[in-house]
Amino acid sequence: MRITDETPIVMLTVGQLREVIKSFIDEAIKSVVSVKENDIDSLLTTEEACEYLRISRPTIHRWKREGLIPHIRIGNNIRYRESDLRDVLQSKR
Repeated sequence: MRITDETPIVMLTVGQLREVIKSFIDEAIKSVVSVKENDIDSLLTTEEACEYLRISRPTIHRWKREGLIPHIRIGNNIRYRESDLRDVLQSKR
């Protein structure tokens, strides 16, 4: 007998097969949800960014002016991506 990708190796009942498929789908959904949650990048105000970085307002404005911290201008407001701030913290270590 030749073994191929189609060769059965286990006998399952219909109920067991349903459980295997259900657990596989549940795990796949959990991984997709966690990836989507990680993709969401919150925008922080200057005050929130200062708290996050534990620095003063003059320091964050100086770093912004020197190009050390990327920022986003929305109308008259400045916002900072949390992932950018995390990268700044990693580079300062």
